[in-house]
Amino acid sequence: MNRKWTRTVPQLMMIVGLSLVLAIDIKVDLDTSTVKTEENLLGSLLADSVRAADKSDVAFVPASAIAEVSFKKGPVQPEALGKVIDHPEDTVSIVRLSGDQIRRALEHGLALYPQKSSSFLQVSGISFTVDSSAPREKRVSGLKAGAAPVLPEKFYSVAMPTPIAEGALLFHKIWAPASVEKETGITLKDALTRHLMKVREVGTKSEERIVFRKT
Repeated sequence: MNRKWTRTVPQLMMIVGLSLVLAIDIKVDLDTSTVKTEENLLGSLLADSVRAADKSDVAFVPASAIAEVSFKKGPVQPEALGKVIDHPEDTVSIVRLSGDQIRRALEHGLALYPQKSSSFLQVSGISFTVDSSAPREKRVSGLKAGAAPVLPEKFYSVAMPTPIAEGALLFHKIWAPASVEKETGITLKDALTRHLMKVREVGTKSEERIVFRKT
């Protein structure tokens, strides 16, 4: 057999790029209008791709990294979904954070709530409840990684765009540059591209990663 035809389908997909990847099925109309105030399905998709880039425990994606886009229900090409990224060439970095630092980062993103904030974090790998009536720095409760409580003293690997890993949006108040374990060299665009090769549909349901307590 001619060796040039013995490549696997995934290898061929990587060679020719996104054009060969099947369309993603969008289950409901989607947009990014709420990324600065609440959990957003497209924000969650991007956060999942950032977390998968290096198989980290948790991922943060600030609202500032997400563009204003919308998609109608139906098939969408992966390259179109890539437009959700405002700075596609930013890379993914891994930061070693304690559970307490994770909570403080979430509180920082909620500091201006109910006003929109570029620091609001879309997340992957964690879930929590928000009491918007509570004082600042006291709004997050029930913080979990999967089914387990996030422990204040335990350390977790947290993937995020390199600019906030380096302290942008005042996140330098929560962690120092020394907390950055590595810069992966994987761009947000590439992370999403790889993730979409495994995801065939978007918008099936909200996972309730960020739940606002009713008052």
